[in-house]
Amino acid sequence: EEEEDDEEKLHRTAPAQEPPRTVVMLFFAAGMVVLFLILYMLPPLRSVPDGDKFVYKPTTARELEFDKNVLLQYRDLHSERLLLGMCAVYILTQTFCLPGSGTTLNLLAGALYTEFMPYGEFFVAMPFCMLSTAVGALMCWALSFLTARDLVTRAFPEKVRWLRKLVADNRSSAPILFVSLRMSPIVPAYFLNIAAPLTPLPPLHFFFATLAGCAPHAFVTVKTGATLSRLHPGESLLQHNLGQLLIMLLLAILVCFLPSLTKRLHNRIVGQRDA
Repeated sequence: EEEEDDEEKLHRTAPAQEPPRTVVMLFFAAGMVVLFLILYMLPPLRSVPDGDKFVYKPTTARELEFDKNVLLQYRDLHSERLLLGMCAVYILTQTFCLPGSGTTLNLLAGALYTEFMPYGEFFVAMPFCMLSTAVGALMCWALSFLTARDLVTRAFPEKVRWLRKLVADNRSSAPILFVSLRMSPIVPAYFLNIAAPLTPLPPLHFFFATLAGCAPHAFVTVKTGATLSRLHPGESLLQHNLGQLLIMLLLAILVCFLPSLTKRLHNRIVGQRDA
């Protein structure tokens, strides 16, 4: 009987009113068309000097330095288009759950836009990374909603059951819960993206929870990319950046504990309200 009650409780965590399938399909199709149009209309790399020699899989420091100089020239000539192109690539990689793509593009954005304007890593790169992550996660949500809900349930039965039970136990604070899970280094971001359609969290709430939850990771990786881009050959990473690195380390430690702290604070507020 207890197992049946648990099953009924989990069943009630399904969305009471799902978004219309046609609307989700139109959103996903329109998004994919826009993304591919942006990539199609990008000026080729050969439009800048040495662009035809760009190394797509750099393996040495010299190749990385060469690629960076090519991209900086491309940025100077096509700054807005480069940002849009990176945004399209970012969203596509998040949509199809390519591992490591978010961190790589965050580092690249921090390196390319740190000198574009004062504090460019914060005013250009970080908003770009956060918005791209949130839109990409929403596109992944739509793809899973349309095609993969049964597949996700079969592939990850225990994880899906855990997530749905977690939402059932914290239904009044589901957005805060998803912010905490997004910040946690333990729960893979791709799993949240593909399993969220199986929970009652509305897609708009999921979008804003992702936007807030990815901020700490975006800050650390963008700042790291900006710091690395300022290094000169032979210069030590700690020479002028020890204070910033310590701050980022403390922030990373705080992020690890933030989910549990957020849950405790919410439970205390709810307990005082009920009392």
